[in-house]
Amino acid sequence: MRSSSDDNLKSHIEMVILAALERGPCHGYALIELIHQLTDGVLSFQEGTVYPLLHRMEQRGIIAAEWEIAPSKRKRRVYQLTKEGQQELLNKREAWDNYAGAITSLLQRP
Repeated sequence: MRSSSDDNLKSHIEMVILAALERGPCHGYALIELIHQLTDGVLSFQEGTVYPLLHRMEQRGIIAAEWEIAPSKRKRRVYQLTKEGQQELLNKREAWDNYAGAITSLLQRP
């Protein structure tokens, strides 16, 4: 049985992926690199974590993907947000803001 912390972590990674895709369509490896770059290396995800999550997010309809031919002539999937994904990101941002605000309040020194 998975713990709720596993679900929370997955939810947070989804939020990060959605936020990165909000910047525009991206293939998986470039998405990993973009997240790493935008967070100054604080967030670093392995392909084995991101690709299965991308597939599940696509199945849920919050992202869409299509095949493209890279300059190297290899096929790759390019992902982008759907309208449902934009709404999901909005919901996750609101939940994150509430959570972060609560933690910040708790951590303030008396």
